[in-house]
Order: sequence, then C-alpha cells, then structure tokens
Amino acid sequence: MNRCDFVNLTMDKAYYLEGLPVLLKSHPLSKSLRLRVDLQKKTPILTVPANCTPREIEKFLMGAVPWFRKQIAKEPKSESISNSGALSLPDSISFLGDPYRIVHKPALKKIEIHPNTQEIVIGRKQCNPQDLIKTHLIRRAFPYFENTSQNYANALNVKYAGIQLKDYRSRWGVCHRDKRLTYSWRLAMAPLEVLHYVCAHEISHLLHFNHSPDFWDVVASLMPDYKKQRLWLKNNGKALFEIF
Repeated sequence: MNRCDFVNLTMDKAYYLEGLPVLLKSHPLSKSLRLRVDLQKKTPILTVPANCTPREIEKFLMGAVPWFRKQIAKEPKSESISNSGALSLPDSISFLGDPYRIVHKPALKKIEIHPNTQEIVIGRKQCNPQDLIKTHLIRRAFPYFENTSQNYANALNVKYAGIQLKDYRSRWGVCHRDKRLTYSWRLAMAPLEVLHYVCAHEISHLLHFNHSPDFWDVVASLMPDYKKQRLWLKNNGKALFEIF
C-alpha cells in the first residue's frame, strides 16, 4: 500500500514515446523507473525515482518502445451495453463478504436494498444503476471504516485527522502525512476481515510511516492473522477493480 501520493513532475526537457508526450510522475518510495499506459487517453505515464538523470530516462524509454507498441494497440476497457441501452450489471455483488443478488423489476422507479433477503432491486428504466449501487455501498460501508479505524486508533492511543473513501485503481488505502486516512470504497465488496486489515495497516502508519519490522509488529498486534487477509487481497483484489 502506498503511503504517499504520486506527484506530477516537471523537468526542463520534454520526453516522447512513439510521438506521444510522456507524463512524468514522482513518488517518494520509487526506486526504479516504471512505465504504464492510460489507454483511455493514449498517454504514457512514467514514474521517476529521485536522482534519476535525463540520460537514464531516455535509455529506459528507448528500450520500452516494443512493449509500449503492444500496450497502445489494446482497446481501452469500456462498459458493456445491453440491448435496452442500459449499462449491464453482474448477477450479484458482495457486500462485506455477503452476496447480494441483483433483481430487475421493470415497474420499479427506484433502487431498493433488501438486507433480509440480500437483494438489490432496480427498475429497468433506472438511470445509471451502477452509480446508484456504488453510492449505496459507500453509504453503508462508511460506518464500518469509521468504527474500525477508531477502534484501532484507540488501541494504539493515536489520532487521525479524518476518513475519506475514494475510487483508487491500484491501492487499498493511504495514510497521509497530515494523518488523513483514505480507503478504496471497493473494500466494501471484500470480506469484513479484509476491510479490518486495511484499516489496521493504515492506522499502524500513524506510529511507523514505513514498512519496517516494527510496523508489521504493530499490525500484528491489532490483527494477528493479517497475513491471511493480505493474501486474500493478493488473490482476489484484481476482481474488485474490475467491478463497475
């Protein structure tokens, strides 16, 4: 999990890859050059570690040309459209480990959530059902993030500045240097124990702003079986990013 945000990097020289301008970003934890591609914008994004020279960047980009050509040829992932013109939805969505079946009722004019039967009922004419379901999951999950973070903070006798849920695409949580905590809302679709682990992880950063042995000892004091939850994220996390 990244503890600090990526920052846009401005350099005296502009860099290009196959004629496309390269967006440079820095990150305090980066130890090597890393290239990725925003397929929606057809933009190469290069993460640059500290003290990296222009010559090293040029050499890296030259060697990345074959890989970049393959990546840029891929079609950006788009949301599927049903015959009715509405965004398609999965048959079910998990909330904190419990599967909720998605039920379509054409006459219904709003979205309804039925915890007792574990159903999410939507009308066929419902606009942006994905956004409505996402909003509902965030609203229901926020107290879990809040209560869990507070309980762990109390256990360590530390304080945080606030909590936010965001749609991160490659991380599960961030402990900022100003003690704000941000979590991926997608953890609402993971088992509750996994959410607890991520909260324990980020709260522990309030004592150790690193991943040293002392840091992991603190995490283990809050959640002795944290390795099991971390393994779940490693094996299943990708699927959570592919929903919606």
